[in-house]
Amino acid sequence: MKSLEQAGSGKKKIIEPKTTETPDRNWKKPQTRQNSKGVLTQISSEGHKQLKRLSLDEEKTMQDLGVEAYNLLFAKYQIPEISDPEN
Repeated sequence: MKSLEQAGSGKKKIIEPKTTETPDRNWKKPQTRQNSKGVLTQISSEGHKQLKRLSLDEEKTMQDLGVEAYNLLFAKYQIPEISDPEN
């Protein structure tokens, strides 16, 4: 059985890792997002469906529902409410 070196031309082939260019990070956030941070919350598929239905039923965006939910949570813990960064 031949080793990898013996197979083919007998020369070792050096495989360089593929480099990916770093995307240009010099872009500016839209004005409506200048003083905001994204928050990711994992929920079940069924919970997501419920939120989408609620969003449609109430004619509110998921963003609006999220801000409303955070404000209710802050009120519960007697913390000042936040305002929607887009309004």
